[in-house]
Amino acid sequence: MTSERRIIVELGDIQALTCECKKCRYRVCLQPDDARHRVPDMCPGKCGQRWWSPPTMGDLKRGEEVGIVSDFMADLHDMRNPKQAFGFALLLEFDEPGSAPRDKRSSDT
Repeated sequence: MTSERRIIVELGDIQALTCECKKCRYRVCLQPDDARHRVPDMCPGKCGQRWWSPPTMGDLKRGEEVGIVSDFMADLHDMRNPKQAFGFALLLEFDEPGSAPRDKRSSDT
């Protein structure tokens, strides 16, 4: 008999999203319900690594490089606080730490 364990999280359980600099590993935590939280264009740590190029003019358009994380944060906020209740719970599913990802497990399990 095969058993597997997974972690299932509701959107309301998400406390923060963390952006980590690929160069110095400095982290910025963003809280989904705080509209003031934005990903900076440069690492706020000592390395100053550019994370992305800021827009040159006009407002951000949905899906643009800089707007993608902001769009995700706004969508997450809206899903956590819908104007009308959903008839379902949206859950995120993760493999338990230390276990093989589902798509890399053999098909005979």
